[in-house]
Amino acid sequence: MQPWHIIRIALLTFLITILPPFSLPVAADSYPVQWVANYLPTTLWSGTDNAAIDLQDIPQFTPLVAIASSNNRVLVLNPATEGLAYIDADTIGPIGAPEPSLLLQGTNGALRLIYVRLATTPAAWQRGLMEQLSLPPDSGMLFIFPADVTYGFWMKNTLIPLSVAFFTDHGRLTGIDDMQPLTEDIHVAPAPYRYALEVPQGYFRAYHTGPGSQAHFFLPPASSS
Repeated sequence: MQPWHIIRIALLTFLITILPPFSLPVAADSYPVQWVANYLPTTLWSGTDNAAIDLQDIPQFTPLVAIASSNNRVLVLNPATEGLAYIDADTIGPIGAPEPSLLLQGTNGALRLIYVRLATTPAAWQRGLMEQLSLPPDSGMLFIFPADVTYGFWMKNTLIPLSVAFFTDHGRLTGIDDMQPLTEDIHVAPAPYRYALEVPQGYFRAYHTGPGSQAHFFLPPASSS
């Protein structure tokens, strides 16, 4: 293992140990979860005090996910390293999502950023991931419906094993089902849903995702309404 790998692991372990616990806000008056970029070289802070983490700064223009704020600091997630840290609010500005994605919080509080292809039309809903041979890591297909629906999912002409998760319009996960390739069994949600996410089978188990988990969507305006 190279020395910089050891340093990064030590930093993540240090952050997990010292950062105060938090949960993703969902209320309308909470801090808005958003993509940001640091416009200046940015120091990593251990919290809201003056104890800077004496390791490498976040490079300028790194895309980050802002999760919470305290005084003049913002708690951010770096999707490239999955590290958490506070940074100074006056070094960043909103940039919007670089591509459609969602931030998924597992039942253990861990966060995963999943990049998604969007299915927003009846034709796209019907085709889904048919004939797809593989999916990149941390990616899937997000089905978006204009209102709550009860549609079932099947795997006709779909070649890879998938899991589907169903979400309310507020991003609360209500159910997950595993689906086998080239089958025509109908997989239904436990309740009406607004979003459905297909990912490689086993992904949700690997990252402790289940009913009660929360998703926050970063989508183009036309698809998120």
